[in-house]
Amino acid sequence: MKILISLALITFSLTSIAQKSPHSHQHGKGVLEMGIEGRTLSGTLEMPLEALLGFEHAPKTGKERSAQSKLETRLGLIDAWFEINPEAQCTPKSPQTKLDRDAQAKHSDLLYTFSYSCSNPGALKEIRLLFFKEYPSIKEVKVEVASPKGQRLIMASPKSPIVRF
Repeated sequence: MKILISLALITFSLTSIAQKSPHSHQHGKGVLEMGIEGRTLSGTLEMPLEALLGFEHAPKTGKERSAQSKLETRLGLIDAWFEINPEAQCTPKSPQTKLDRDAQAKHSDLLYTFSYSCSNPGALKEIRLLFFKEYPSIKEVKVEVASPKGQRLIMASPKSPIVRF
């Protein structure tokens, strides 16, 4: 059974983890896929909700509802998640968010899709992953980048939060 409740840019979905991306669910670890095509930088961040909320089940207490509400607010602010070098003159487009909860396995993931329109894409040099500071339970993010320079795999962490193109 799938239940959708839309709030502005936030979409919640109760669905099976098996229907999601092929990336495995590992606490403290996420996957960020980014691509540069023309003037557009787009990507998807997949992260276990445990690293962002401290729990994966649907919120039950006032404290849990407050934590989820705070996350929802931050998800609407793309500049709270990423910082691009200013020379590229990138403007964020509206992010799309999906929280996937598997009621049987008790696993939940964030699927955060974003994009930027860059006036000077040739100057795109790096993107700083800001979420490590706000969410210390995130220990590692596997970053897959596809750009005109080719494809790369980078491991980002709190000590190494900058992805260079």
